[in-house]
Amino acid sequence: METNVIDLGKQVPINLPFMIQLSFNPNQQSQNMKPIQITYQYSKPINFYIYRKCILEDIKLKKIQFEYLNHEIIRSIEDFYLENQEPQKLFELFLSFIYSGKVEYRIREYYLPLLKLAIYFQCDILITSLMNQQRQQGIMRTFFLNFLCDIFNDQIHLQTFQSNPNSQKFLQTMIQQNSLNIFNHTNWHKYDKQLAQNKIQIAFRQLNSKLFSEFADVYSNNNHQNILHLTQLLYYIEKYQNPQLSIFEDIYLGRMINLVDENFVNQYQEFFTQKCKNIFEKQIKKISNQPYHMQHTNVCDLVNKSFTATCSHKICLNCFYQYLIYRSKFKQYNKDAPKKVRCLTRFLNKDICDCVFQDQDFLELKEYNLNEFLNIYLKQKI
Repeated sequence: METNVIDLGKQVPINLPFMIQLSFNPNQQSQNMKPIQITYQYSKPINFYIYRKCILEDIKLKKIQFEYLNHEIIRSIEDFYLENQEPQKLFELFLSFIYSGKVEYRIREYYLPLLKLAIYFQCDILITSLMNQQRQQGIMRTFFLNFLCDIFNDQIHLQTFQSNPNSQKFLQTMIQQNSLNIFNHTNWHKYDKQLAQNKIQIAFRQLNSKLFSEFADVYSNNNHQNILHLTQLLYYIEKYQNPQLSIFEDIYLGRMINLVDENFVNQYQEFFTQKCKNIFEKQIKKISNQPYHMQHTNVCDLVNKSFTATCSHKICLNCFYQYLIYRSKFKQYNKDAPKKVRCLTRFLNKDICDCVFQDQDFLELKEYNLNEFLNIYLKQKI
């Protein structure tokens, strides 16, 4: 099991094993070291003492900084994400750091638990040290979403976390490296991870709009995988009945609406919420009903007219006029062959349409008083 060491480089004349033992089994003399009792309301409550006089001068625990405090209760809802480990070992690691400035810990088992405990006690120097040692095996965990929800749903935790200059980079990395877990959690029960699956489902229900916006920011570069991850996140938020779903949908739609086309819908519709699906369908209809433009300009808006060709494509009248001017510059080598003008959409994308404008298309334009120009192509037919 890979380990990491945090070492502030302090030479401390202290019998650390004895201090750890004293923290869990105080004696009468230890009362002179200004102890504060800590009670963790675990299934079986755990009690230990932090001796203020023994904490290194550079280490501040803002949570218990006031001298008049003599008892701090850590509520049972405060999760430290311990899987098969006993909480006492986590507290021993924390005590080792605050008394000696040094701690060695197993990354996978204790990285996030230690970080959460440091955030709880508002120990900035330990938070910074841990963020500087960020490793994939430490942050890529099944409970990553629970960890983030616990931070973002507690105002004090969030302020403590965000006050660290490395917090944004840490958050972005954590989200990116756990992206696959957004979808993969659906299969965890097959690998004896039913408890982890149950916990992340709770996290989907607890996720708030501020945290969702952070996910949206991380996935903002609009490549395929990022769009998929954000779409899946919203899908599971709906599935597990998060009460703020409507707010998240508005954030998602704001990020995605400009990307919507038929290809977008075909790629991601499996994970659309009903609201997003309805809005995207309306957007597709709106796009499909818009006239094609050779190059959309202010003149197009002033003319504000279009016609529908035989091939069913709606074409902006001004752009059709410009397109015919463009086509008139082409040399026709066989003067006896009938003049053909392909649909404007072929100029835009040869895969859209391969039709040729018919006489009736030009005849339809009589109402727009373009006879003089059209005669070039119709040879006085109209």
